[in-house]
Amino acid sequence: MAHRVLVEKDIAAGRLITPFAIDLSLDFACYVIAPGANLERPEIAAFQEWLLAEAPQSDTQPL
Repeated sequence: MAHRVLVEKDIAAGRLITPFAIDLSLDFACYVIAPGANLERPEIAAFQEWLLAEAPQSDTQPL
């Protein structure tokens, strides 16, 4: 079992399959935490933008 975002490329390439039509929902959240003044630093802002772009979206379902 794995989160779909971690294996979706392997499923698309046929290296893995989804043998059952069962999705297990897991409630979790990720947070970016930094002192407020640091959020204005270009390297911190760039990292936060990258992290949010790479993070699975809310419509991504776990396997």
